Amino acid sequence: MEAATVFDRAEPSTLTILKGQQLITPTETAMTPIETTILAGGCFWGMQDLLRKHPGVTATRVGYSGGDVPNATYRHHGSHAEAVEVVFDPSIISYRELLEFFFQIHDPSTQDRQGNDTGTSYRSAIFTTSVEQDRIARNTIRDVDASGLWPGPVVTEVSAAGPFWEAEPEHQDYLERIPDGYTCHLIRPGWRLPRAPTVLFVCVHNAGRSQMAAGYLTALAGDRITVLSAGSAPAESLNPMAVHAMAEDGIDIQTNVPKILTPETVQTSDVVITMGCGDACPYYPGIRFEDWVLDDPAGQGIEAVRVIRDSIKERVQALIAELLP
Repeated sequence: MEAATVFDRAEPSTLTILKGQQLITPTETAMTPIETTILAGGCFWGMQDLLRKHPGVTATRVGYSGGDVPNATYRHHGSHAEAVEVVFDPSIISYRELLEFFFQIHDPSTQDRQGNDTGTSYRSAIFTTSVEQDRIARNTIRDVDASGLWPGPVVTEVSAAGPFWEAEPEHQDYLERIPDGYTCHLIRPGWRLPRAPTVLFVCVHNAGRSQMAAGYLTALAGDRITVLSAGSAPAESLNPMAVHAMAEDGIDIQTNVPKILTPETVQTSDVVITMGCGDACPYYPGIRFEDWVLDDPAGQGIEAVRVIRDSIKERVQALIAELLP
């Protein structure tokens, strides 16, 4: 094996290929809105077969990661785990959803074992490629533990991704080529974590109030609530005063982008909170709607925007207390 993938946690969507001592960063990868992670959960044949078929997964390959042996091979991979590198489209499947599926297809409560396979090669592990992935992984494990769906506590390791050594060609897509080959992995239809409620914040431009509300709810509720925001007439960029005011409270929303409001987004939300879009906001019976009367921060100075920010924070905190008793 001559090449391994090395992950730059500062740029999680960029893969850097380590070839000897030369670093090669494909520019086209950095432009692609995808994410990559590495998952280990027993024999990589069965893991890859189920992961590659899952909606939102765009590519997989099997290999060895998490150990100390360079140029790892099937016969000589030291403390590496058999693992699957998963490339996925977060606009189709979130990292949380991917991990929930991962915990559905293998037993994370058995130490160094899956099925008849035993040893550290078959341990359960998540190798993350960003700080955000690390946070989501640990929160998901917490929720899996709390669910009681498995007979014992989760023993899945979480650590930053190191080099990923691609396995030999005969191990790639093994069950696709040999459908009756060995696997100890299966989809457990009855295994589901309770679904997090979805909250959608809506204002006309999706550039100020709704973005601040989404920022607070994401920061304060974490993965326990799915947070969306959109606008009926999205602006080209966020209100810089809103960005500045949120940064003062330790929340970074500067990379957010105003998004168009669609009927599908409204219909799939449990709670829809409008902020001044009036008749431009569609209504669907059976969905909980609230209207937060708040001044528009557009064109206002930082002092006025701080007042709006603080009011939004209070409302978000009350919403969390209601949705997550």
